[in-house]
Amino acid sequence: KKMNVFMYGCASPTLEERILPRLLWDKGLNFFQYSSCSFNIGKNKEGTARVALWKELDVLYSYTIEASFAGANFGRRQGQ
Repeated sequence: KKMNVFMYGCASPTLEERILPRLLWDKGLNFFQYSSCSFNIGKNKEGTARVALWKELDVLYSYTIEASFAGANFGRRQGQ
């Protein structure tokens, strides 16, 4: 089960789609976890808006941001 706040993105050969999530993590946001981000498109994600935008309209920077109901496992929000 994933915890914290993380993002899903669409993979590209240039890895440009990883810049925004990496910046959020680099800036020290104490609720965002880059290591939980995923840029793969599984069969269960093909019907999502971000994948449709990426495939149909070539929108590279299309993300889904998610926050876990399980809370955080690091930073000042740990255990809340």
